[in-house]
Amino acid sequence: MIINHTSNPNLFALVTDRSSNRPLMKKLSKLLGAINHLDGIDPETRSKLYERAVDAVFAAEENAFDKAAEMQAAITTDELITHDD
Repeated sequence: MIINHTSNPNLFALVTDRSSNRPLMKKLSKLLGAINHLDGIDPETRSKLYERAVDAVFAAEENAFDKAAEMQAAITTDELITHDD
C-alpha cells in the first residue's frame, strides 16, 4: 500500500490539520506581519513573499508525512521478517 500526501490526501489533511496547530498558525501570522512591515516593497511582492514562504512550509509538511509513512512501512516490513538473533 502506498501512503503519501498525493495518494492519501484525506489522511494527509487529517494529519496536517493546520487549524489545530496553533504554534504553526502563530508563526505564519508573525511572518505575514514581518513581511507587511518591510519598507519599499509593493503589495504584489509582499503577497508573493508570503505565498512562497507558506508553500515552503507546506512542502516540508508533505515531505515529513511521506518520510514518516516510508519509515512506518519499513518498520512494518521488518516486523514481518523473521530475524535470527
